[in-house]
Amino acid sequence: SLSRNKFTALPRGITQIGSLKTLALRYNKLTNLPQEIVKLKNLESLDVYNNKLKVIPEQLAQLRQLKTLCLANLGITTLPKTFSQLKQLKVLDLSQNKLITFPQSIIQLPNLKELNLYVNKLTTLPQNIVQLKNLEVLNLSDNKLTTLPQSITLLKNLKELDLSGNQLTTVPQSIAQLQNLK
Repeated sequence: SLSRNKFTALPRGITQIGSLKTLALRYNKLTNLPQEIVKLKNLESLDVYNNKLKVIPEQLAQLRQLKTLCLANLGITTLPKTFSQLKQLKVLDLSQNKLITFPQSIIQLPNLKELNLYVNKLTTLPQNIVQLKNLEVLNLSDNKLTTLPQSITLLKNLKELDLSGNQLTTVPQSIAQLQNLK
């Protein structure tokens, strides 16, 4: 872990560690991720929580072994379209950002089990959220949601659904079909 330091750039030698599986860079001052990060072909977990990245680089999608990705508290407003190439991703944390619309590239992540989008500025969810068939945890708390798509009730594997702190006045009656909710 290189968390809780004052790095403004990724230390050069890190991208030379081809066997690296986990890279934690929380609470630094990183303003970007270098192109060389694609050399970390075996990386399974990347955590850049609370840095100064405002844009997620497209080349991040070349890290095809990523299973856990934390891009929380960065101030990002969008994700690159190439993000949909992260097919192995199981856990995605985009909490505490400035997302106004649900990034469509997320819909194409078939193995996603946990999606954290709390404390953003989302006002709606897409109907095609139903494509996230393996989703077990969905945290949408503290957004600006006013309605939910009917299709959310088709996410049969959901065990946790947090909708607290939104502007909802109703939920789909068929939400009762989510038998695995705890």
